[in-house]
Amino acid sequence: MFECVAYGNGQFVAVGQSGTIATSPDGRTWTPRPFGTTGQFYSVTYGNGLFVVVGMDNGPNVAITLISSDGITWTPTLLGTIGGYNSVAYGNGQFVALGGQSPMPSSNPEWRGDSIFVSTNGLTWTNDSSTGLANHLFSVAYGNGLFVVVSDLGTIFASQASR
Repeated sequence: MFECVAYGNGQFVAVGQSGTIATSPDGRTWTPRPFGTTGQFYSVTYGNGLFVVVGMDNGPNVAITLISSDGITWTPTLLGTIGGYNSVAYGNGQFVALGGQSPMPSSNPEWRGDSIFVSTNGLTWTNDSSTGLANHLFSVAYGNGLFVVVSDLGTIFASQASR
């Protein structure tokens, strides 16, 4: 089951459950790209010449990110954060991911983040604890100079991108 799709560098990349990654140059014909994990990939974005995938590695139950310039060859980073990252976006030279320790019931195993993480390269992430936001952060998007974060508790936050 796929969770998210992004486009960049002439390639669509779709990610999902059980470590699923697939690529397509045209959005119609897809090629599986086995990565060798049973982790869950929840979100993918493209920016600054890189695809960044976020999710959770099921083995140690920690957040994982993958980066790739072409959508085919991937470099993983286990972040040590308990739980997984559930959303990622790119804007103004930085990636923003939501993650943390708020698991949903087993009927909906996605994670709701209680932290916001930022990165300029997709490999090194910093916990932006200064936000003061409550947990249950669900999705992030970038547009018009703003990162906008929604919570599954019905709250919407907006922040200007900073570098």
